[in-house]
Amino acid sequence: MKTLISETTTLKQQLQLTRKEWDFGDRAECKDTPGYEKTCSSMVTTWRKCFQKSLANMCAGSCLQCARDTCVDVRDDCEKYSKFCKVRAVRSVCAFTCQMHPNDCGSINNNVYLLANIQKPPEGSCYPPMIANGQVVNDGMLKTGDKLTVQCDPGYKLSGLENFCIIQDLYGPDSRRIQTCVPDVDNWGEWTGNGAEYSGTKDKSLGDANCGNTLFVVAEGLFDYNFDESVGRAVMENPGEYNNNFCRNTRDVAPWCFSFELDKSFYERSGINVRIEGIDDTEKLKLPKATQKFCSQTPRCDGGFCSDAVDTSFECSALEKTAARDCTLDYLDGIVYWRDCRASCCHHGLKCPEISEVKMETPAWTTLFPWTGTTQAYSSTAKRWIRFMG
Repeated sequence: MKTLISETTTLKQQLQLTRKEWDFGDRAECKDTPGYEKTCSSMVTTWRKCFQKSLANMCAGSCLQCARDTCVDVRDDCEKYSKFCKVRAVRSVCAFTCQMHPNDCGSINNNVYLLANIQKPPEGSCYPPMIANGQVVNDGMLKTGDKLTVQCDPGYKLSGLENFCIIQDLYGPDSRRIQTCVPDVDNWGEWTGNGAEYSGTKDKSLGDANCGNTLFVVAEGLFDYNFDESVGRAVMENPGEYNNNFCRNTRDVAPWCFSFELDKSFYERSGINVRIEGIDDTEKLKLPKATQKFCSQTPRCDGGFCSDAVDTSFECSALEKTAARDCTLDYLDGIVYWRDCRASCCHHGLKCPEISEVKMETPAWTTLFPWTGTTQAYSSTAKRWIRFMG
């Protein structure tokens, strides 16, 4: 069937529309009147001619009469704007009233391009990506808009948001977040040390908060201000490992994940009162940005995490009798203790056999401020200044 030209050749060139193929089967009302096929082909050279009712009835196939309803209005008051259909903004929201060509409507993308008067993005085939522990089952190259279909090997399951082809090796919604195959095992009880080797499917943090997709949070910048940028870079360098909502450990003291749920007890144990008017205390609150939350109360012995531990703060000596209570990762102060007082927490809290005594890191240099009574030392391990009272 001959493809109709849109209102003007210029508009057709501007939009660079991919023409749709219409198949109405044996429906006689959707075809040109028998014997008039050539006449219709020569007479219906532009879409505007199909606005003539007699011509549209005679040339129902050429005028795509059975496809008219694919154009819809997205406003209820389009009738009063019908006389302004020459304006692109009106056509973009009143496609049915303005009788747009069926090939030019039917998707929000086409309407947005029309409204903004810009060309559509380039289109083309995509190369199937390599999927570790799985394979792409699409047949050959993927066309623009085709869904990427991945089949994981036995013992693995698919993780990550659905992908679709844009062009060449670019996939939507984000080429940095291609679906991955992750181990389908629950080995939470097997990890040691800080859990750097953990690769199971635990998806709840402390406080029973649901974990979010780590790669999605980092790629979209949806983390709060407390997040370490170096950890974010490590996640983006290994996208296949973090395109999931499971607990993992990247450069920290125990497995953790991102969560958009507010755990009030996490702050209240540190003396921070969290109350929101009109919200029940038992209700889980959704936050616009995710917070890093640990999935375990503490690290574990063995695994080398405690064997070389040192304290980097002179205040850690206070943990000798309280480490079992204070060195937990379910509140703010406990996280600080584990990062600054690892030796004390491992020795007094976990009582790990691999650490026989608490060692204090020797500061690189010390500066005394006599007018404040404060001593400041630079820690080469923590790579920051530590203040303590003299």
